[in-house]
Amino acid sequence: MYINGIYPKRCGDILFVFEPNWFGYSNTGSSHGSQYAYDTQVPLLWYGWKVRNGKSWTRHAITDIAPTIAAMLRIPQPSGCIGQVIEEMK
Repeated sequence: MYINGIYPKRCGDILFVFEPNWFGYSNTGSSHGSQYAYDTQVPLLWYGWKVRNGKSWTRHAITDIAPTIAAMLRIPQPSGCIGQVIEEMK
């Protein structure tokens, strides 16, 4: 989960990892940023022009969102993109 989330030149030396079911205070609500399953498994809802009607229970990584949007817009994927296009969205 932290593979691309840490950039040593800009990161501090301390990383807080809360116990399960504990959260740090935030004015903006949950961040879905902890490593626990209940916080990392959230639904993806897609709607708009040229989005087909349907459902899928396939699991995808957050890194799959950028390449999927790029494919939908028919533009090149962002540089450094490591995700895969969500096939159901093609």
